[in-house]
Order: sequence, then C-alpha cells, then structure tokens
Amino acid sequence: MLRILPWGRAAATLGTLLLATACSKDKATPAPASSWQVEGQAQQSDKVVVEMGTPALNPNMLTVSIWQNSSTASANSSAVVLTLFVPNRVGTYSLGGTGTTTKASASYADYLSPGSGSNLYAATGGSITISSLTSNSVAGTFAFTGAELFNTSHTKQIIGGQFNSTF
Repeated sequence: MLRILPWGRAAATLGTLLLATACSKDKATPAPASSWQVEGQAQQSDKVVVEMGTPALNPNMLTVSIWQNSSTASANSSAVVLTLFVPNRVGTYSLGGTGTTTKASASYADYLSPGSGSNLYAATGGSITISSLTSNSVAGTFAFTGAELFNTSHTKQIIGGQFNSTF
C-alpha cells in the first residue's frame, strides 16, 4: 500500500501552483491591427506583416504589408493590400511629389476575383508616420492619395490609416 505523507501533498500542490504561474503571461500580446478609409468607407485588416531590410534588402527600411480579404455577395473573394515602405526609425515621411528627401512610398492594390485583374494605386502625395518602433514592434499612421498605375486620372483617397504590429 502506497502511503502519501501530509507534507507530500502540500509539496505537490505548491509545485503545480508554481508551474502554472511560471507558464502564464503578465500581459497578452496585442494582435496585429490596422484600419483606414478608402473613399470614405471604413476598412479593417485581416493581417499585418512587417519585414525589416526591404525594399531591395536595404537594412534601413521597413515594409509594412496590410492585408484584407473580402468575400460577400457583392465581392467575390477580392483582396486589398496596402504596402508601406518607410525608413526604420521614428518620424514622419512625405510620399510622392517633388522634393521628397526620403525613400518612403506607399501603394494600394485591389485584387479582384481570380482572372478579373487588379487595380494598383501608387502614392502621389501624403505621409507615413512611425510613432513607435522597438526591436520587435512598430506602430504608426498613414494617409495618401494614390493614382492608378495605368490610368493616373483614376485616384483613391486613403485616409485615417493606422497600424500596430509585432515582427
């Protein structure tokens, strides 16, 4: 017959409590988030991906890719991608136009259902602000006017944009 001593139960209970405490987190890690407006319509992302060292493997740049998939009665599996290229330091960076001294850029792409094409809009004016940057997270805001790549008379207004993500 196995006999458990009273102090054995206490030690087992204490060990279980310490293990549970050691495995818990003090703060929950926030989920990646982004939102913006296109032509006055509120939008929200499904996913935000941040990469360091791009474009063209430049270690002083960040690429922030913001993804949104739609599947409704009026939108057959379309997807929207906002891409922001910005120096990897806190600051506000102008987009498009003449006289811009940074290499910041932005684009908006609306990928329609398979086989029906896409519309790509490159920023012709606006700004991106990196308000917070750590070794594993970035947060900021953006607003820009984008001109369609093959027909610059077609434009989109992207305003009130914000993002917050880990990488």
